[in-house]
Amino acid sequence: MRELGEEAERFGVIVGIEAGVNHPVYSPKTLERLLDEVASNNLQIIFDPVNLLTIDNYGDQEAIFQHAFELIGDRIAILHAKDFLVEEGELKTVAVVQGLLNYEAVFRMIKPRKPYIQILMESVKDPFITSSVTYLQCIYNEV
Repeated sequence: MRELGEEAERFGVIVGIEAGVNHPVYSPKTLERLLDEVASNNLQIIFDPVNLLTIDNYGDQEAIFQHAFELIGDRIAILHAKDFLVEEGELKTVAVVQGLLNYEAVFRMIKPRKPYIQILMESVKDPFITSSVTYLQCIYNEV
């Protein structure tokens, strides 16, 4: 694994990885372990808060995000912005402005550490693009 970091450094490449409950890197703890093993600042995190949520834990999202920020917050380089709803006992991905994600909590945690972080919207299509951007800007500016 160290070779990954060395190669990225050699070519000046930043490698971004994100955790997700259905991914091989399935938790902030496994991300932390990977960061320790690779030991290169060229390996950074794409933080996708929805990816850490399940039908069983979405009610505890602020605690889940706080735990993630404690473990890997300094290595977050990009924030994925999407949202979710609960439908038929499952989480369904929706546009930012349509769901239950607590963006106030996310921005309250990330803004002090990464005030100029890039935010990439995911799963947002017309007619929700403009309203999602406006919503994110408003929430970010308020916290």
